[in-house]
Amino acid sequence: FSLPPLNLGSAETGYLTQSNLLGIAGRIGAEWRIIGLNLGLSYQQLERIQYNNREDLQTQILDMLFSWAQQNEKKPDCIDKLIKAMEDSGRQDIADEITTIIELGRQKYRESIQRVGLHRESSTEDSAIVTG
Repeated sequence: FSLPPLNLGSAETGYLTQSNLLGIAGRIGAEWRIIGLNLGLSYQQLERIQYNNREDLQTQILDMLFSWAQQNEKKPDCIDKLIKAMEDSGRQDIADEITTIIELGRQKYRESIQRVGLHRESSTEDSAIVTG
């Protein structure tokens, strides 16, 4: 089972990477089909995933998660949908983990913007113009 490169989200909203999804997949168990349905995958898609990977629960979970991610990675609300699907599936713990990952990503993005000077912290330039 090979995993495609993946980045869900954007720099401004925070990213979920392939590595993040692998970590999330490791926390999902037999409830993977419920999560898949809550993500909007069809019953037929889930049946196919289960059949194609019938010997390995972890591969079923990975296939489900990455099938959904590939179909949705360009959609701006994909991370919100993933969080809601986890909540609706009774996995608030995973929803909270995703939220934490995203918040950390947003924070790192803001810090990098400030480091390269693309973001003005205050209006010191404006006050220098007025007083100078």
